[in-house]
Amino acid sequence: MNVQQTPIDIKVPASEDVVSEPGPPSGVADQHDVIQDDDLDLMELTGHKPVLQRNYSRFALLAFSFMIVDSWSGIIGSLATGISSGGTVMLIYGSIAVTIFTMAVALSLAEIASAYPTSGGQYHWTAVLSPKKYSAILSWFCGYFNAVGWCVVCASITVILGQFFMAMIILTHPDITYHRWQGFVVYQAFNLLCSVVNAYGRKALPYIHGTGFYICLTAFFLVNMTMLGTAFPKNSAKFVFGTFTNNTGWKSNGIAFIVGLTNPAFSYGGLDSAVHMAEEMKDARKNLPFVLISTVCIGFVTLIVTAITICFCMIDLDKILATSTGVPILEIFYQATESKGASIFLLSVLFYLTTAAILGSQQTASRLIWAFARDEALPFSKQLSTIDTRQKVPVNSTILCWAIVAVLGCVYLGSSTAFNALVGCNVLLANISFAFPIGLLLFGRRKYLEHATFSLGNKIGPAVNAIALAWIVFMVIFFDFPFTMPVHADNMNYSSVIIGAVVLFSSAYWLWKGHDRYKGPKMEVGIDAAFNLQLAKQTREHRS
Repeated sequence: MNVQQTPIDIKVPASEDVVSEPGPPSGVADQHDVIQDDDLDLMELTGHKPVLQRNYSRFALLAFSFMIVDSWSGIIGSLATGISSGGTVMLIYGSIAVTIFTMAVALSLAEIASAYPTSGGQYHWTAVLSPKKYSAILSWFCGYFNAVGWCVVCASITVILGQFFMAMIILTHPDITYHRWQGFVVYQAFNLLCSVVNAYGRKALPYIHGTGFYICLTAFFLVNMTMLGTAFPKNSAKFVFGTFTNNTGWKSNGIAFIVGLTNPAFSYGGLDSAVHMAEEMKDARKNLPFVLISTVCIGFVTLIVTAITICFCMIDLDKILATSTGVPILEIFYQATESKGASIFLLSVLFYLTTAAILGSQQTASRLIWAFARDEALPFSKQLSTIDTRQKVPVNSTILCWAIVAVLGCVYLGSSTAFNALVGCNVLLANISFAFPIGLLLFGRRKYLEHATFSLGNKIGPAVNAIALAWIVFMVIFFDFPFTMPVHADNMNYSSVIIGAVVLFSSAYWLWKGHDRYKGPKMEVGIDAAFNLQLAKQTREHRS
């Protein structure tokens, strides 16, 4: 673009016209101590004053992101779906296919994140990239899909934790019969515990995620080496790489395979976690793309190795699917090691990793709720957008996240297949929110990325964006299908119901109050200035 031919109108508001933001908490007055110049530039461009401390380095945020995504343990947590919908073919080839498309999504997000690193993420990007006429309403719906999606992420991971806990008890005491209310109690207990840690353990969290990253990689080697070293006999290579299993009731193997893709897709759930921590990360413009892409790369290596290991070691498939513990991976551990103690130890490692993932997911969800409330898009926005002056975190937003996850737990209590619905919604809601900014990029809004530190260019970029958007549309269509046939009330895929509820509530609130209160993310600098960082910096210097 030729800036001289197309002047950029930079709005320099008078002090009384500047939109007020929640003030910085005590002890954080001098933000230059913790924020680099580029961070300040971009916060000014995106229209918000920095109020959160930037405690996260590049490595700390990579550890944070991977601990949430944690692809190899993610595929273990939702293993029953993959085994039923393709078996070894799904676990291996499905994982490869999903990774390719997920990388296209990650690359697209990385471009935008390097230009606009804010806690709002997708809804903020949508507002900036949209034509002015549609900016507010598009970012509104994007934000609701993203915010509810993250609460569903928290719920789906917490359900897995409850299942793991009860499975270890049942393996030790076979006379105990599993009831959903037991998992529900564990679910609520850990939901509350992790919320308290997020609200009052701010300083410890970067260290928890950092050490958890090493524990996660150590556990990856431990679990895979133990299974390979103890399982006997192992399945043949022909079985592992060429056997399709369809226990879904679908007559079409193709549909069964497509529905089963929710298993590897769930393994990349929470991909945008780092995005919503941007305002707590040092030099976010440069580091966010690295974190997003690295998370997928590390995730794929650990995912494919684990998938192949499981395929070689799952000896009695029928017994795995019918296990009394309700957790297929525990049965695989037991078949491999023939030791209850060793099996429980391996699952307890996964239990720890799942707990760390809940901590990170709740942390991300609370930051997104806080950012959305900061722009007056939620009921009780004034309360939800405050930063606790002692804890220096959005405690009220953390409490709301806890409450929503607690309510979602009731869905699991009421249906034996509700976990599948939570898994499907986890994937769908997040990707629907990705579709807004990626679609806008694809349809002519790339000019607003001229100041991005990471760019795919005007030739490769649109192609990658198109692949990412096509994959999202594919998921929205097929991941609403029932997981098993024939369909009845107990095994219905309720993803569409949850998505419909999000659309209904957000539409009703928009018509009631949103269209008057919400004008999109608050901008202290005109949107047109956003695609020329240098000019914005010069303007700021001239103003001072």
